[in-house]
Amino acid sequence: MGHNRQTLPLALVALMGVTLFCSPLRADISKKQKKLNEKAVEQMMNGNYDDAVSLLEQSLAIGELNITYLNLGRAYAKAGRCQEALVAYDRMAVAPRVKSPSPDELYKVLVTYRDDLKLDCPGKVVIRCRPTEILVGVDGGNLETCPDQVFDLEPGEHIFYGEVEGVGSVERTETVIGMTTIYVDLVLDRPIQQVVAPQEVQKPQESSALPTLGWGALGLGGGLLIAGLVTDLAVISPLVEEFDSAKKSFDSVRASALKDSIDTQQSINTAVFITGATFLAVGTGLLVYDLMGDSEGDAKVSLAPNGARVSVRF
Repeated sequence: MGHNRQTLPLALVALMGVTLFCSPLRADISKKQKKLNEKAVEQMMNGNYDDAVSLLEQSLAIGELNITYLNLGRAYAKAGRCQEALVAYDRMAVAPRVKSPSPDELYKVLVTYRDDLKLDCPGKVVIRCRPTEILVGVDGGNLETCPDQVFDLEPGEHIFYGEVEGVGSVERTETVIGMTTIYVDLVLDRPIQQVVAPQEVQKPQESSALPTLGWGALGLGGGLLIAGLVTDLAVISPLVEEFDSAKKSFDSVRASALKDSIDTQQSINTAVFITGATFLAVGTGLLVYDLMGDSEGDAKVSLAPNGARVSVRF
């Protein structure tokens, strides 16, 4: 895991020949510590990071130094023990300081080492699947059940693939950063199968003719009654007045002619009144019949020679 860098760490180079003196925030380095640190440098250059860790831990057992913690963290990181590397880097901040390199110089090295953790150490991945039966593959690997725990993955871009047979597939590309946790959502929306209840097919109802016939009969009947009333007032009444005048003047010829005319007009007008009243009655009956809910019958209205006729068939 990571990259084997065969360059001597800056802090280790600076450690050689360091001369320390006592102060409240500084500490001396013993000959044995110096020898252990030099051996640790050699082991790191040869790629023997576990041996380097052992030597630096022995040096810290003699006395804590900020530069020793810095180098121990580096050795941990190269050995793939990234969490322990972070602990060592954190301890560096509170450990007694060497005079040279200065704290500012060591801090710059620390920032570089911490950034390298993001490149050399694995990141953590949490895959969230919906539905849970999604089969998951990473970077073209075999499909397996969706993992329910965090797992490690090397830093860089990775392709996450999810599939549910009969539903579909989903693919996401995510960047894994060392020492951090990312969440990958693989979501497949299952097609919703709606069960449609069979609907009763209703036959279209034919619109009833009764209301139309009823209103038509009412209108016709009303018109006839009005016409009869107008005829009575405008035609028959003046003839009656002339007839009375002829009788008073003893004009029997004229009176007889007027009487015949009046009788004829009154007969016609009486028929008009009777027909109008009949249509009014029929129209009213049809409308009432329709309101009662029985509108499936056929109604027929016709005018016979002797008046109106209505028939309803079921």
